[in-house]
Parts: sequence; C-alpha cells; structure tokens
Amino acid sequence: MPAQPTAAESYFLQLVNGTRAHAGASPLTFNNQLMIAADNHSAWMDANDTVSHGAAESVWDFYGTDETGQTAAATPHFVEEAHRALVISDSQNLLNPNFHTVGIGLLEGDYLGYPAVFATLDFAA
Repeated sequence: MPAQPTAAESYFLQLVNGTRAHAGASPLTFNNQLMIAADNHSAWMDANDTVSHGAAESVWDFYGTDETGQTAAATPHFVEEAHRALVISDSQNLLNPNFHTVGIGLLEGDYLGYPAVFATLDFAA
C-alpha cells in the first residue's frame, strides 16, 4: 500500500525544496519506499526515546542501494523548527545534488519526557 504524505510532510518537502533551490540543487520528489522507511525510523526513535541515524530498518537495507542518506531530529516545535534543526545539523544530505527522491516521516511523540516531533528524512538518487 502506498505511503501517503501528510499535509505537514508535504509542507516540509516545500521547505526542503526551497532550501535546495537557494543552494542551486534540484527539487526532491516523494518516493513510496523511502516514505515507509522514514515513517518506520521516526516510530523507532519515538519508541526508543532516542534520536539517531541508521537504526531499525535502515534506509540502506530498505531501499537497496548505496546511494542513500538519512537525517533525523527531534524538536519541541513542529515543521519549521524541525526543518531549521536539520538544515543546521545535516545540510550535507539535505543539499546533496545526487539525491532526487525523499521520504519524510514526521511523528508527534515524547522525547525524554517532553512532547516532541520526530523527523526522519531518507534520501536516494
């Protein structure tokens, strides 16, 4: 079954593509397999009260190629703050001109006892 991006995930993609355009990189489009992988990773981070890359079902295993990347964050605010955190912490993947597709998994949960939004972006060429 195809993973449908939420309105927040679609807005997040608009923010990401605006950042990429400013840097001269082409826009990303959603990819169903990457959406599922990103959703799974955000759920794993929430369930394990952690923020990390490449755990659970990694994008590399799920998508089946080495030309992939992943970035992850947890923030107390929603889309704009998560986007800002990812731009600051991992612009290498966000701006990589070799990446053309993305899966975005946003999940409201609890991080270290506080409300949080878990954000995972899985990229592929």
